[in-house]
Amino acid sequence: MDAIAQLALMHKAQKVFGNDTTFLSFPVTPLQYTQAELSFVQDFNVPRLREFSLLVNLIPTGDAWQPTEAKYLWDVYGDVLGGHDTQLAQSTRSSQEEAEYQNAVQFLNSKRDDGWLEPSPAVKLYSQFRDQSFVLWERYTTARLTGETATDPEAKAHWQTVEPQLRQQISDLETRWVNEGFKQEVEQAQQVRNRLGAKNPNKTWGEWNEKFNPDINALTDANNVQFYPSSFSPLNALEAGSWQPFTLAKDEVEAMVKAAPAELRSRLAADHQTSDIASISLEFSSAAILRTWLNPDLFKARFWRFSDSSKQLSDGKIPASGHCPAYVTAVVFARNITVKRASQPTGQGQSGSTQSSATPSKTPLTAEKLEFSRAVQVLKLQPNLQAAASTRPLNQPLGQAPLGQTAHPIKQNLQVAPIKHNLTQINSTQINTVQPAANKSLKTAQVSTLQGATLSQQVRVAAVSQPVTPAARIIQQEATSKAFLRLQQEAIVRPTLPQAPGSSQTPEAAAKPSETTTAPDQIYVLAFICKSLPPSPNPDLTLPW
Repeated sequence: MDAIAQLALMHKAQKVFGNDTTFLSFPVTPLQYTQAELSFVQDFNVPRLREFSLLVNLIPTGDAWQPTEAKYLWDVYGDVLGGHDTQLAQSTRSSQEEAEYQNAVQFLNSKRDDGWLEPSPAVKLYSQFRDQSFVLWERYTTARLTGETATDPEAKAHWQTVEPQLRQQISDLETRWVNEGFKQEVEQAQQVRNRLGAKNPNKTWGEWNEKFNPDINALTDANNVQFYPSSFSPLNALEAGSWQPFTLAKDEVEAMVKAAPAELRSRLAADHQTSDIASISLEFSSAAILRTWLNPDLFKARFWRFSDSSKQLSDGKIPASGHCPAYVTAVVFARNITVKRASQPTGQGQSGSTQSSATPSKTPLTAEKLEFSRAVQVLKLQPNLQAAASTRPLNQPLGQAPLGQTAHPIKQNLQVAPIKHNLTQINSTQINTVQPAANKSLKTAQVSTLQGATLSQQVRVAAVSQPVTPAARIIQQEATSKAFLRLQQEAIVRPTLPQAPGSSQTPEAAAKPSETTTAPDQIYVLAFICKSLPPSPNPDLTLPW
């Protein structure tokens, strides 16, 4: 893809997947996987879990995904929760408020036999409807942008026909969400929990710390580097039925480029270039990042502050600055990326071989050809966010070692049934080593201080192996098994979505591409959806401190 087409694709993606509080960060280097490589939760694959967790918990620095500092969300979160310079307001709830608070908490959570609080069935059903709502709105916005920018009368007429049908699908889902998905009940309980949680900061802080306990929810890899497991939800986001079509026609390429910021168009010389792209099409599936250890309410809570008032996670401005101006909340996966060009040189295919002019080229698209080269490089010059300066380069792809395991089937019901593994089935090459008491694990922030190393080298820094007793290995196996089961249990399953109006076939059965396309088994990260933090901390000075 040329820079003009890339800019148009990114601009449309931002309109489809972004909103007023989020932005998209596009990988500078393509992140390419197979479905098996992304089935690490179903496969109980610890190395894959670690690498995905490291990837999505990096602090984003702007529209170009290439963070310049090996700083992780769990380090920032932990420094606030357990920091010596964090101060809490002093207040308590009345007995009536305590009862109201406990009722809300019990409605929102279910307690497992081991004492772990997980989302209640009502919250899981609510989240399932919310996910479907996101997808239907993404489908609507994708079609709207195509229809409104089309110059072809038939394309415009098609949009006018399907628009009310798409809106009706969204309206029907909203009605079902209220009637069947506990929408009002969950949101009211969340408001009560947040409002009254602020009235007893010490107790709320203790509840957040309990979920973040490294002895309960953190793992330590073979190099003695501690990480907090993270995955994505829905659990079946990469299965058939979850993929949606995304198109960018020639008319849209021109419209999106014109709508891009003038300064960016100037940097790309977009007003003086043309693109030979006739259309770009792909299938996408968006998924939320699942972190069982994180409560994002901390970032907007107003009952805590730093003793140093100049220290901030985010100043809430645009562009924002601070120790954590944003974090990744979702990911957009893409597959079957097809690029059609307006014309081909007579007698020449893209590979340079002689072809009939009537025969379309079918050269496979590779990761290198998909690279957001010039367009993303320009974005890097002026990112939306300003993070702490760092001179260390960063490159963190998911590992490429093949998986030799088969994903377990996903139960198509409200609560995903846990995969029953005998602990001995998780072999010693997958289990993280347990650090001896005299050899504490390295925090990921400490790893970044290693001189002259890329991130891939940093997270695999050589550590002296220590003998692990059978009892210690069993303990670590249990911790690892629980981590995977929690990720499975807290993830939702996306139901079969209603078919898009005007479509007689599913995306999986769509016509074969006539131009260049990616391999059918390849999945790419199109973008990370990043949430900007409000001013944080933002203490309420009317509270007693």
